[in-house]
Amino acid sequence: MEDQQHENQGNDQYQAPEPAYNQYSEANVPPQQPGQNYSQQPGTNYPTGYHPQPVSAVNGGYRTMNKHLFVWIGAFLLGGFGVDRFLRGQVAMGVFKLLFNWITLGIWGLIDWIIAMVKAYGEAYGNVEEIEFDPTGAYTR
Repeated sequence: MEDQQHENQGNDQYQAPEPAYNQYSEANVPPQQPGQNYSQQPGTNYPTGYHPQPVSAVNGGYRTMNKHLFVWIGAFLLGGFGVDRFLRGQVAMGVFKLLFNWITLGIWGLIDWIIAMVKAYGEAYGNVEEIEFDPTGAYTR
């Protein structure tokens, strides 16, 4: 009997319990690299500090992002393709802008960039680094 205990001691490795499934899919869990261990939150199958949430549940549907990235990358560089509208959560308007911005000869993208500049660097968001949009994609200030 003691021989069996000694044999099992070398092979006793902790086996993680089967994950409890909840409203979030396992696709939202960051992949573990071989040899990398995450500590688990009690009662969940997510690593500590990881809280997956659908976008609509984050801040009650409000979206925040760095204003410099939004203005210069989203609106200036990629605004002609509607990326600024996608970032704001206005998917239909982003697709519409992607398909029809060429009709306005790029003026639609230029106007959206000017509006983003005035909002982000003007009185509304001038002293903060984050810009916020409500659930409809409108600026909150």
